Amino acid sequence: MPDPNPASVVTDVTLHGRAAEVHLLDQHVRGGHGALVLRGAPGVGKTALLRHVVARTRGYRVVHVGSSGTRPYAGLRQLSTALEGVFGQLMPHHALALRAVTEDSDPFEVGVAATFLVSAAAPLLCVVDDAHRLDEPSARALAFVARRLPGRRVVLLFAERTGAGGLEALPELVVSELCRAGARALVDSLVPGPVDEDVVERFVAETRGNPRAILSAVPAFAPAGGFGLPDGNPDADTQERVLRLDPDGRTLLLAAAADPTGEVALLWRAAARLGIPAVAQDGLLAFGEWVTFSDPAARGWVYHRATPAERRTVHRALADTATSEDRRAWHRAHSVPGPDPAAADGLLAQVPSARKRGGQSAAAAFVRVAATLTSDRALRTERTLAAIAAELDAGQPGNALQLLDAMVGPLEPAQRAEATRLRAWLTFISTRTPSATEVLLRATRYSLPFGPASQACLDALGAAVLTGVDFAAMPPSHDDGLGAALILRGTEGFDAAVGPLTTALETARPSWPAGLAAAELWDDQAWHRLVSEAADPGALPDVLAGRALFSVHTGNLTEAAALDDEARTMSTKLGQAPLEHATVLVAAWRGQKFGGPTSHGLARTCGELATAVAGNAVGDYPRALAAAQHVVGRDELATAGWALVELVEAAVGAGRLDIATTALEVLVDRTDRCGTDWALGAQARSRALAAEGPEAECLYLEAIERLARTRIRPLLARTRLGYGEWLRRQGRDEEAGEPLRAAHDEFLRMGATAFADRALLAIGERESPAVTTSALTRHEHRVAALARGGLTNSEIGAALSISPRTVEYHLRKVFAKLRITSRTELHLAFTEHQHGIEATAR
Repeated sequence: MPDPNPASVVTDVTLHGRAAEVHLLDQHVRGGHGALVLRGAPGVGKTALLRHVVARTRGYRVVHVGSSGTRPYAGLRQLSTALEGVFGQLMPHHALALRAVTEDSDPFEVGVAATFLVSAAAPLLCVVDDAHRLDEPSARALAFVARRLPGRRVVLLFAERTGAGGLEALPELVVSELCRAGARALVDSLVPGPVDEDVVERFVAETRGNPRAILSAVPAFAPAGGFGLPDGNPDADTQERVLRLDPDGRTLLLAAAADPTGEVALLWRAAARLGIPAVAQDGLLAFGEWVTFSDPAARGWVYHRATPAERRTVHRALADTATSEDRRAWHRAHSVPGPDPAAADGLLAQVPSARKRGGQSAAAAFVRVAATLTSDRALRTERTLAAIAAELDAGQPGNALQLLDAMVGPLEPAQRAEATRLRAWLTFISTRTPSATEVLLRATRYSLPFGPASQACLDALGAAVLTGVDFAAMPPSHDDGLGAALILRGTEGFDAAVGPLTTALETARPSWPAGLAAAELWDDQAWHRLVSEAADPGALPDVLAGRALFSVHTGNLTEAAALDDEARTMSTKLGQAPLEHATVLVAAWRGQKFGGPTSHGLARTCGELATAVAGNAVGDYPRALAAAQHVVGRDELATAGWALVELVEAAVGAGRLDIATTALEVLVDRTDRCGTDWALGAQARSRALAAEGPEAECLYLEAIERLARTRIRPLLARTRLGYGEWLRRQGRDEEAGEPLRAAHDEFLRMGATAFADRALLAIGERESPAVTTSALTRHEHRVAALARGGLTNSEIGAALSISPRTVEYHLRKVFAKLRITSRTELHLAFTEHQHGIEATAR
């Protein structure tokens, strides 16, 4: 899957491809071994390595110095500003030398003062990226400091281009290009779907292992799964060199560009067919394992600036000499000047082979080009509609809309119905509104009489689930069991649909609607299978959002947040409305603020569920009760069952046993019908909340035993928390410790802060004395607030411009005044005073 943050991808590949360099860099910093220069070509990954080491460094104050113009000592002033808090430890004349530094200052005095400054700031990690761009006086001063730092717990890391000069006397770590395996790993991580293997290998060779070159070129390097060619914009020197070639040289370059595989033997066979002798091409091509361009951007530029006649000529030669049938069909189709039934039929015959080689994108391109080469109007329309559907399956809605807009002439009734449905689908995915869903439902309903379309029906039903639209009028496709079961669930309720849904899931294709259906049946194993195996490129944002929702329920909040972010990023790339169903749930479990529920659909429901979860976490039961009632009242797929669990807890906590009893009756009926460990574990937990005496304990233990056999870790942790709290209420404090600590540890592992705080409060409620923050000074308040937020002593020191030792001193005073012994207990100590602390910290 594409990473939304390319820099993180480079860092990951650096870690896998340069284990030795990474190890040396880590060891250098951890040992505090002075200065080190990372030296390499532009774009090779020096900055990524610096980011990596900074992210892993603990116990150091980190300062970044970069180019800020040509003004003398501009870089050194950045360092001085960042370390202003330690100026008080310097001799007055050293502090004055740094504060009053000018281009006329004595370089030796400035260097000595800077050396004392960084020594006073120890432990310090100073990172100087693009050191070759520093102003010369700053570079000279920092080099002076770097040569005098062994054993001082001060590390200076420089990144400099090869041959830049200026830091030659310092130890260096040469950062070379990625090895072939590392470069391939980077390409694979950035390309969402299959691409012709030969094209990928040629691209890896052509970019020569340079991460920046890969990152800049990979988004468009292989359209049509490796059969097409992207546009390119090489630098002016490369363009001029191409234009200086003689006609034979330019034709050879065009033939090399038209064959994206870079097969050397094929190019020479095509050149012989074109009558081109071995010609000079000014170093623009390299012949090794593959034919590669010296500038990767030149390939697309050479191809697209050629005339149509010139392109047809080289494609004809390539078609005559290619060794694979699908490549021959592709080149032959691009060698004809207009409609050609034989060429179109040849392309369609090779669609399975193209799909195997280059994925759904390649298959869509073959169908699309075949449609343009078809002379019969009715057949061309039929193939165009097939191409539109194929482009949608390939995750290319822009291409699909272009084809749809270009359709002209009268359509047969079946073609008109399909065109209407496809346009409605494109409108839906770009807006995801209830009105667009209603149009899609009508269009799908009208298209069904012209033939079975199970996937079209399921797409429409998924849209209805997503936006909260009633799909009662949607007739199911006769061969789609899941679609029929979903309609039954929406029209006649859970009891009528549980059997058909169970049967349908046995043969359902992996997809996010199928995943929600599994969640409706409390089947976490099936849910995992259906969301993890879903890989439809055309529905990739939905697939990712479905996985994010599953990750929330399994307690993988970090993974859920990453998947949710990736779903939004992919939606933007595809021109689709974003999906954010997991966003609010992740925030609720983490104890973070989140916006109110949206106006419709699954997003609204997840927002209300998040409100219920957040309310139950902190004991705000009236708020949780109201939110859960809204969700239960709408009785939507999967979410109604989750809300019943929240509703029972909120109702019991709010003293509304009448509401709890009613909700329990519904929950027991549904979970009995499903019979999974998740279902029966959730039932036992909910019954325990409303029970008393020995019955409650038996139910808690049953729930823990059942839920421990599932993937639903958050509910298991909440059950242990509830059991521990119940034991405390029975006066069984020693027994309560084990489940409460287990729950607390699990919540911390998940990052479920609000529930972790509640567990911590339950653990210490009998022993913790009443505390007050009024005795803390303003500075102690600020240190405590940052420590409670998870910052290390070094990070707090950097934020407040004090040393880590000073931070430790303040924390000891905080602990003594509040009668606590650890940072973890800060969460408990400040529960009643949080707003005041945050206000003071600001």
